[in-house]
Amino acid sequence: MTASIHPVRDLPTQYVLRPADTCLILSQRLASGGCTPIIEEDIAITNMALDLGSVVARGLLTLAGQMNQRAGGE
Repeated sequence: MTASIHPVRDLPTQYVLRPADTCLILSQRLASGGCTPIIEEDIAITNMALDLGSVVARGLLTLAGQMNQRAGGE
C-alpha cells in the first residue's frame, strides 16, 4: 500500500507550513465565533477573518510549494 500524501521532510518548508496552517485554523475559529450582538457586524467579522486568513495562508502555502519543488519534492 502506498501513501498518497508524502510528508515534507525539508525543515525550511515545514517552518513555512506551520504558520500557514495556523492562519487557516485561526481564521476558521474567528469565523465561527458569533460574538457580536448585531448580525451585520458578526457577518462582517466572519468575512474579514476568512478573507485575510486565506490571503496570508495562500501566500505561505505557495511559498512552501516553491521551496519543496526546489528541494526536489513533488
